[in-house]
This record gives sequence, structure tokens and C-alpha cells, in this order.
Amino acid sequence: MYVNLSLRDRALSDKVSTNRISIGWHISDGEKTLAEAAPFEQVGTLKHEQNVVLTKNLPATVDQRLCFVTIGYKVEALVNNHVIYTFGSSLDSEAVWGVKTHLFKIPDGQDGRELQLVFSTN
Repeated sequence: MYVNLSLRDRALSDKVSTNRISIGWHISDGEKTLAEAAPFEQVGTLKHEQNVVLTKNLPATVDQRLCFVTIGYKVEALVNNHVIYTFGSSLDSEAVWGVKTHLFKIPDGQDGRELQLVFSTN
């Protein structure tokens, strides 16, 4: 899996938010911890894992979007356990997922909301 992450405002120039969101991720396989306080880019080294779950507390956001790239993974994004974005069909389908750029709005809110990104493949 290739990943690159940014959190951007409308002007695409909020470097502080980008830096705050790119570090400090809890990475697991859904059950066991694979890394603590890791950079987002570390998930790219876990291509042997079929399930990767990244969790992080969000900074305050107003009209910001999250952008990253994956290859071959179903993706689900949740904020405080509410689904805000999905890509990919059932893992049992015959669909083949190639390179995908994901870009979606983060709900506006205060510091401390939990963002979870779930990557899965068969």
C-alpha cells in the first residue's frame, strides 16, 4: 500500500494542520497494536497486512479535507465511530482496486474527536 496524507483547507496552504495530522497514529491490525505514535507513512510498510486500522485524535477542523493515496485497499473513514467515507466493494467481490486518490471532507469540530481509517484487502 502506498500512502501519502494531508489535511488541507480551501486554500490548500494549511501546513500546520498537515503536520499535526501526519504524525502520532495508533496502528493496529484491528486487534493487536502494530505501532504507537507512528507517522502516517509507516502504514505503507505494512503491505503484508490484510487489515490495517489507524486511529488518531483530530485537531479542530473547519472546512478541511483529508487526502491520501492507496493501492489495492478498501477504505473506510470514521469520526467518533460515524462513517464519513467509504471506498471499495465487498472483499468477496471480484472487483480489483488499483491506485486510488481519496479526498473527503472532515466534519467540522473541536480538538479530540477520534478519526479512524480502516484499510482492508483480500
